[in-house]
Amino acid sequence: MRTITSVTLLLVALCAAPPLAADGLRLTILHTNDLHARYRPLSLSGRKVGGFARLAALIRSLRAKDTTLTLHAGDLFQGTVLFTHFRGRLGLELLSKMGFDAMTLGNHEFDLGVAPLVAALRGVGFPVLCANLVLPKTSELRRRLVPFTIVVRSGVRIGLIGLLTPEEEVFRRNLGLTISDPVAAAKRAVAELEKRGVRHIILVSHIGLPWDQKVARSVAGIDVIVGGHTHTALHHPVWLRSPRGEPVMIVQAGSMSRYLGHVVAQFDTRGVLVRGKSAARLLRIVASPGEKGYIVPDPWFVARIAKAAKQLGSWTTAVVGRSTTPLWHKLDRESPLGNLVTDAI
Repeated sequence: MRTITSVTLLLVALCAAPPLAADGLRLTILHTNDLHARYRPLSLSGRKVGGFARLAALIRSLRAKDTTLTLHAGDLFQGTVLFTHFRGRLGLELLSKMGFDAMTLGNHEFDLGVAPLVAALRGVGFPVLCANLVLPKTSELRRRLVPFTIVVRSGVRIGLIGLLTPEEEVFRRNLGLTISDPVAAAKRAVAELEKRGVRHIILVSHIGLPWDQKVARSVAGIDVIVGGHTHTALHHPVWLRSPRGEPVMIVQAGSMSRYLGHVVAQFDTRGVLVRGKSAARLLRIVASPGEKGYIVPDPWFVARIAKAAKQLGSWTTAVVGRSTTPLWHKLDRESPLGNLVTDAI
């Protein structure tokens, strides 16, 4: 009788206990950042990597398998002569053709000024996000941007928020831009999304890894942060806890089209990310034939980029001077090429 009573009490307790959250949405996120107009492969230590034709081929193959979102975290602009000649329009055309779902603005999107950015954004095939750029109501740029957007995957509404770095004083001062605090802007956007019943929220940020970590710890409701700006190659995600104690995954995919970020985000039925069932990695864009993982380029992109390069004509081949010594360049130190450009200016 004692055994029967114990079993009965156990069954009652199990019935009274709150149910464990079952699996909800399983989402694959493909992401890039800081592509810097590297439409063609670049050589690193004798190996070719990157390029949009192979990036497009890899995205297409992965998208065919899973429920996906494809996101870019800013700084598509600046870095090659193709960017300079086409003033950013070519890069946006290529991302649109790849089927990107959204991007956020990076600081280098403003390198040519506000008017050229507005011109480049005309006809873009996806939402451009920025929740912390304060613009007057009459601004043409404001009409091209949204602080957040909502997309639907497998019947589930997903909120996407964009943030721009507040730390680039030079471009803010020269262009007269006002950029608000990322944490405050993210809180406002999350509150608006939650008011609309959205429980799955992804931040697409161009604020850098330290700021991403601050936002993750300070703003409740964000599940995944797809980052950029610091060119950080996170081969494994950074995991933090939100103010609600819920897990937040931070990812970033290096720079220069060398990697495609690949995230598998498993949510429970409440819209909370399940850490033990979620993962992230970086996929190398291998462009050297014969190397392991070589990616066959998408022929449409090969042809489009070749056509664009042909339009440059003699602009990149005319000899304007000769150097008797190598003009090497390093971002983190004084270099001959940097000195030459500085002296010329």
